[in-house]
Amino acid sequence: MKPFWSGKNAIVTGEASGIGFALAAELVARGARVWAADIDVAGAKRAAASPGSGVQPVTLYVRDAAAFRDFVEGVTRDAAGIDFLFNNAGILCIPGKSTNSTLRD
Repeated sequence: MKPFWSGKNAIVTGEASGIGFALAAELVARGARVWAADIDVAGAKRAAASPGSGVQPVTLYVRDAAAFRDFVEGVTRDAAGIDFLFNNAGILCIPGKSTNSTLRD
């Protein structure tokens, strides 16, 4: 029987460290192809080199909706589909300060 993750295509954002790094490494270990996106170019490349050849590092600022859409559409086209999207990238929140933002912002 084929393992569940084997041959699946996954996107992981926030992959340069922490949970995203561990998630990408585990997905590759289980046979998935991973596109690892992070705003930290050097960190994404280091992290992608660590788990193995199944990770494609991509520089991406997840708050840029057009760039995010282009990235997902490109992976969908190049990989013939995306099976999983792990939108793990974090956005810093400053205690005591809040803003109301739209997608356009």
